[in-house]
Amino acid sequence: IRSAAAGGGRVVRFGLPLARGVFTHAAAVLKDAAGRALPCVQETLAHWPDGSARCLAVRFITEAPAGQHALRVGVREGQPSSAGHIAEPAPARGLPAAYVALPPEQLCASGAFGGPLVPSSQTPLSKDLDTRLPDDLRRSIWDTAAREAMPTDYERGLHEYFYYDTHHAAFQQFVRTGLQPCFEAGFAVARSYREETLVLEGPKRGWPKTPDWDDPERTFIHWWGLRTMYIEGLLDDLHLTGDPRSFELARAMADAYVETLPWQNNARRMNLRVNERNPGWPLVELTAFYEVTREQQYLDSATLVFEDLLQWQDAGGGWLRVYEDTAECAHGCRGGQPFMHAILVEGLARYARLTRRADALESLRKAVAWLLTPEAGWRAEQGGWVYLPGCKDKRQATQVSMDLSVLISNSLAWGWQFFGEERFRAAALAAFQAGVKRGPVPNGKLFSQHYRSSGCTLACLSAPAGTFA
Repeated sequence: IRSAAAGGGRVVRFGLPLARGVFTHAAAVLKDAAGRALPCVQETLAHWPDGSARCLAVRFITEAPAGQHALRVGVREGQPSSAGHIAEPAPARGLPAAYVALPPEQLCASGAFGGPLVPSSQTPLSKDLDTRLPDDLRRSIWDTAAREAMPTDYERGLHEYFYYDTHHAAFQQFVRTGLQPCFEAGFAVARSYREETLVLEGPKRGWPKTPDWDDPERTFIHWWGLRTMYIEGLLDDLHLTGDPRSFELARAMADAYVETLPWQNNARRMNLRVNERNPGWPLVELTAFYEVTREQQYLDSATLVFEDLLQWQDAGGGWLRVYEDTAECAHGCRGGQPFMHAILVEGLARYARLTRRADALESLRKAVAWLLTPEAGWRAEQGGWVYLPGCKDKRQATQVSMDLSVLISNSLAWGWQFFGEERFRAAALAAFQAGVKRGPVPNGKLFSQHYRSSGCTLACLSAPAGTFA
C-alpha cells in the first residue's frame, strides 16, 4: 500500500493467474496475516482451451496503513464467491496506490504470460541481467512514472517510453523476479499507453493515434501504426491487476487488426513489407490474443499475415525489405535488420506452436538460421551483429557499431527449442551474454528491446530442446 485511503478502507483489485487444467471453476480465498478471512468479490476473466480457469479478478477492502502487508491467497474448486458489492477501484494514473504482488514461483508456474518463464532464483544464467535490471529500469522509465510525467504526445511517448511494448517488458521482469518497481513501472506505462496513444471511441477504436489516424480517407492502419499496437502488455496487466479496461482495449486493438489486415491488394502488401517488424507485430499480438480468448477470427487474421510472409521470405530465410526509395538497396543486399527480424521470428514461433503447420516450422527454421549469416551481420567473435541503418550492406562492413540487443538472442533460443541445433543455443548464449554486459539501455525503447523477451530466452536456454516447442 503506497498510501492509505482517506476516510475509510481502500478497494484493492488484483489478478490471480492459474495454471492450465487445475480448476474447472476457481474460487479465491483471502486471509490477512493473522489468518482472518477477508471478504472479497471475484470473477473469472479468462479460460484455457480445455475450459479450465485461467485468471480471476479479485477485489477486497483493506484499512491497512501504508506499507507492505502479508496476504494469504488460496484457491479452491468451486464457483467464485461474492461478498456483496465491492466497487471497482477508482481509475488510476501513475504508480498504483495499492496492489498485490504474487510470488514469482506462482506467476511463472501459471504459464499465463505468453511464453515460458522461470523464476530468477532458479536460473543461474540470469545473474548478470538481474544485477543491472534495477538501474536500467530506474533510468529508462521508473523515475518518469514516479513523477507521473509520462508524455501525452504520441510521437514523443512512443519513442521514449512505449516502443516495443515497455509495459510488457516491465511486467515480464516482475513475473520472473518479483521486483516491485517493475510492477509499478508496468502499471504506470500501461495506463498511459492505453489512455493516451490509442483511439478510445468511434469506428477506429483500438487504432494507434498516428499522425493520420483521423483522416477519413485512411481505411487501414499505416505501417508506422502497425509497430505500435501492443496487446501483450495489456494482457499482462489483465492477469496481474484484473483490470477489465486493459482487456477491453486489447480486444479493440485485436479487432482493429482483424478489420484492416486482409492485405488482398498491392497497397496493403507494400504496407506490410516496409520492414520485418511490420508483419512481426501483428503476428505476435494476434497470436497472444488468440491464446487468451481462443476466438478463431484472431488466429485466422494471424494466418493471413503468415501466408503473406511465406510468399515474401526468400530461400536464405530473410525478407526483402520494400522501400519508397530503393536506391539505398542497389547493392543487392536484402537489408534485413536482426532486431526487427527478431520480432517476426517471435511471432513465427508462437504461430508454429499454436498450429504445428509444417510450412510454419520450416519458415521458422530458415529465419533463425539467417541470423547466423554474414548477410545478417553476425560476428561470432563479438557475440553480436553489425549495425547499419536502413538497407546498407553489412557483409563487408568495417569500422561499425554492433547491435547487442538481447531481443535477438530470443530468436536463436527458440531455434534451440524447436530444432535442437547446438549452434543455435551456443550463439544465443553468446549474444545474450554480450548484450547483458555491453548493451546500452538509456530509454524505454531500448529497455523494451533488452528485457521484453529475456525471461523467455533464459527459460529456453536453461531447458532441454523441445521442452517449450
